[in-house]
Amino acid sequence: MKWSYRIARVAGIDIKLHVSFYLMVLLFGILWGFPYGIGGVVFWTVMMLLLFVCVLLHELGHSIVAQRFGIPVREILLLPLGGVALLERNPSKPLHELLIAIAGPLVNLIIVVMIEVGLLIAANTIGNLVIVDEEARMMASTAPCS
Repeated sequence: MKWSYRIARVAGIDIKLHVSFYLMVLLFGILWGFPYGIGGVVFWTVMMLLLFVCVLLHELGHSIVAQRFGIPVREILLLPLGGVALLERNPSKPLHELLIAIAGPLVNLIIVVMIEVGLLIAANTIGNLVIVDEEARMMASTAPCS
């Protein structure tokens, strides 16, 4: 596709970004982050980039399964509205087509589980720190003054 540039090659698959992708990331980063200052702009720009990392992983899920069934993958193209894995041909068996189709959403499910586990670990760690801090305060407040 015109106006697309290769940024990487993974598992023999060219990863390309359309020029409008950069504009969209910056536009939404500024639009959503501007009310919060430069920190908000940076935060939302990073969030948009992380969203597209998930889109890329989703497309890689489709592509790698397709390669396992012997279907060449020409490229993955990231556009402002998502990504497209361009296969050289369609799968010859319905089961292969089904497995290729569900591979992307399965990657999303794995990402969600990993984020959830990370959040639970973080919440538990922060919760333990708060409990320790509260116990220290209680001990300090009940200690006799000399």
